[in-house]
Amino acid sequence: MIYADAFVSGIGMLISAVSLYGALLLLKPLPWLGWILVLCTVITSVLNWPLLPNILIETVIPTRRSLVSGLSNFIANILGYAISPVVIGYINDQVLYNSTPYISLQYGLMINVLMAAFGGALFLIKWHSPAIVFKSQKIFKNMKFLNMIKERKNAKMEFEKLP
Repeated sequence: MIYADAFVSGIGMLISAVSLYGALLLLKPLPWLGWILVLCTVITSVLNWPLLPNILIETVIPTRRSLVSGLSNFIANILGYAISPVVIGYINDQVLYNSTPYISLQYGLMINVLMAAFGGALFLIKWHSPAIVFKSQKIFKNMKFLNMIKERKNAKMEFEKLP
């Protein structure tokens, strides 16, 4: 299977979302099962770390790869490390007025379940439509071809200018 990296990442993220949801629900009534599900969440969410750069390399033309890699890391860090604690804390504070601290934190952490499911769905869409890779490679080849034509026209124009 040529696009197994997106499939593995997508399935890993979906399993991660389900196991995180189960861990959030079962951590208080059955702590041992909740911690097993947390371990399963961590293991399955780590599956996409080595595969994501490979997907970026496959889908982006060589002259833009460093830019896309940097932007990908920047956006992941901004959304993951900077904004998510604020969002989880805000949801926790809003729900805290009507319930216990455990329940409000549970609701706040449910945003992680939604984001993992959304990420898994995007990986599976990429796996299901390999035309994205071929389209970007075709554009790159067309750009090379257009540059070659442009160079020939420039050389012809310079040749015609000669006395």
